[in-house]
Amino acid sequence: MNFKIKAARSEDIMQAFVWVTNTSGFDKFQIVKIKNLSNKKIIWVTLLHADQSFIKNYNNKEIRNTISITSDEQCLIISEWYRDLLEIEKNKIHKLDIKQYSIGCIKSLLMSKYHPDTTVRLSATLGLFSIVLGIIGISQPISDLIVNFDLFRIKEVMDCLIQKTFNKLY
Repeated sequence: MNFKIKAARSEDIMQAFVWVTNTSGFDKFQIVKIKNLSNKKIIWVTLLHADQSFIKNYNNKEIRNTISITSDEQCLIISEWYRDLLEIEKNKIHKLDIKQYSIGCIKSLLMSKYHPDTTVRLSATLGLFSIVLGIIGISQPISDLIVNFDLFRIKEVMDCLIQKTFNKLY
């Protein structure tokens, strides 16, 4: 789709979302992958719907000095951080692909990778690193159990238990 790119409001520049107008076909408050079709750059963000109250606030010249938008044009209101990642310019039309995926918590992890706040990116990286270390940590005991799994020994133990139980009963 072709989207006219607009600058984000000053209160949204460090947020992990973009606003989109004229949003038929998108769920509200959905994590999406946005791909620049000209250079294949991608970002994962939360997609928010720019309703009439958002557009009225965005166009308010007393609050901000931005180029006005209307609800019938296809606009993506996006911060400079995400524009730089996608290598797109504001106030121009760009061909972007926006896709929704249903992959649960993985989307949140992917979105954290592209977040403008370094603390969020660091936390996501450390969390992923912790998961890898946890998997490595439990792999040795599990492999020991598998290697030392001795069916004959288990049969001996079971026979012994059965014999002791049988002896107590009779």
